[in-house]
Amino acid sequence: MTAAEPFTGYTKLSYILSLLVATALIWTLATPLAAVAIFGVGLAAWLCSLSLRTAVIIFICILPFDVQREVGSIRLYLDLTGFLLLIPLLRAAPPSKRVWVFGPYIFYFIVSTLPRAMDASWFAGFSARWISGLAFCAAVAYSGLAETAIYILGLLILPITFYAIYQLVSGGFGPLFFFLNPHMKDLPWTGRAYSFFWQPNNYGGFCGVVLVALLALLLANNVRHKGFWSVVACLASLDVLLSGSRGAVMGTVAGILLLSIYKRKFRLVLALLCVAGLVFWIAHTDYAGKSLQRIDEADQFTLETRFLVYAVAAKLFLTHPLIGVGATNFSQMLPSIITWQWDTVPAHNIYIQQLAETGIVGFLLFWIPTVGLIRYAWKRRSEPLMLACAASLIVICAHGLVDYMFEAAPQYLMLFMCICGLVLGHWCQAEGPVFSSPQLVGFPVGPHPLEP
Repeated sequence: MTAAEPFTGYTKLSYILSLLVATALIWTLATPLAAVAIFGVGLAAWLCSLSLRTAVIIFICILPFDVQREVGSIRLYLDLTGFLLLIPLLRAAPPSKRVWVFGPYIFYFIVSTLPRAMDASWFAGFSARWISGLAFCAAVAYSGLAETAIYILGLLILPITFYAIYQLVSGGFGPLFFFLNPHMKDLPWTGRAYSFFWQPNNYGGFCGVVLVALLALLLANNVRHKGFWSVVACLASLDVLLSGSRGAVMGTVAGILLLSIYKRKFRLVLALLCVAGLVFWIAHTDYAGKSLQRIDEADQFTLETRFLVYAVAAKLFLTHPLIGVGATNFSQMLPSIITWQWDTVPAHNIYIQQLAETGIVGFLLFWIPTVGLIRYAWKRRSEPLMLACAASLIVICAHGLVDYMFEAAPQYLMLFMCICGLVLGHWCQAEGPVFSSPQLVGFPVGPHPLEP
């Protein structure tokens, strides 16, 4: 080991294990806040020793496992460490301005809401998550992972599916769910699979996006281990069904239809639908009955409450059409506008909620770059990665018609930022050789993986 390489081989593993043990001891013997501070400093030091590519891979691998811990009155979430990716990113090279495409939207809703936030702690956490997501998006863009990122997400489907099946068989959330989410111990079991996510809609939406991205890559002719990835895609389709989320099903179907329109491989699409039907039939047991029954039936309660929150969001938008009522304020204002006897909820529509909370200005600041990324990826749909990104973003947009997944679903927001980062990485690469630094991507200077 040399001075230029402070962490190598087993030294890295020893360092991480020592850091975790030290954090646990300080948490137990001293104060949780001191433990968090020690862990944060140690993690930052470790990230300084990693290439950006390695750091991004690690962060993608922990996306579904958003560990939460409460320190005093503050809740800390693992996904908030995404801003630490700025360390390996900025120390290697100043990134292109293009990768900060969502920066104006985040800056706007923070500045416009700060003096009006009705729940300061929730707004602070919401803002920190978006900043963390922005750093993650830029890091993905400059990591050079390309299709590798989607395959890593595909591998994550395996533990997600197996734990969801365990929940349905055991009839409960299971100990791992409560380890990740200790603040949700009072959550009632409804018979729908949650896997590791806060809500079943988040679980189904996440798996639907990954499913469509994998299908897009499978349509290419040069995919290795095609049989294995086909099995993973089938498991992801099972996840969408077991979540019982109609929005996830709708978004997934929209993405698959987009793929079928482009490739026109109707026999393949028909085969996929037959497999999905077979999985649906097999899964229609006592364990999965409630989830599948919910997909099949639009209950009166859901219809009535959704239209109520839509009407409230529309009313709030009309009161402040330009700048909105403030990010995260919709849920806080809901009970003051109508008689609401249940837990506060978002508007269940990303478009209406953004208009209500951030107004026309915020809506345009978010959707102009989002639509621009979809358009860029679709124009280059002959490349499997860009087809996968375009279809995945369409899944998110379609699901957004009936759910607002960015407020209470950290994994979903980070997944969205990951897909956007892949598109931005391709865009930046097309403008010039931005991946040439070995410190940045972790491999010798030479052609980038995106290049033929």
